[in-house]
Amino acid sequence: MPEDSDELFGEVESLVPIVSSVLSQAGLATAMEAGMTVLFAVDRPADPRDDLALRRRVLRCVVELSHRLEQRAGGDRRVRADFCVHVTSALVQPAGTPVDGDLMDFSSWVPETASAGGVLVSRAALDGLSAAADSSLANGDIEFVSLAPGAMIALA
Repeated sequence: MPEDSDELFGEVESLVPIVSSVLSQAGLATAMEAGMTVLFAVDRPADPRDDLALRRRVLRCVVELSHRLEQRAGGDRRVRADFCVHVTSALVQPAGTPVDGDLMDFSSWVPETASAGGVLVSRAALDGLSAAADSSLANGDIEFVSLAPGAMIALA
């Protein structure tokens, strides 16, 4: 274990409240927390135009947040936040907490290489939108693209 492991752990811990605050302000709710992994969710509107606008807003927020965290002053380069954005189904309790469905089955949609850094977005989340991508990868039937730093999210 590195000599500076306490400082690294402290820095990692400091990112979680920043991410939670920014994504909550963007309308996402914390659906689950497990260690340093936090799952955020939002109900998708039935109207296709509203759904497209929501996905665009969420993706812009995540890209901006990722860029902001990468540029943080004095941050250790070994510490980063990875984001994986996907659209899928969930069974939700009346209080709004997801309890079952594809969303809660991480192995079915989170790519094994999600720790590559930056922002990974599924093709389903990008449907109707365009963004500059660095690369792509797949997890079963779900294809993800890695968004370029500072990627602009536009209507396709």
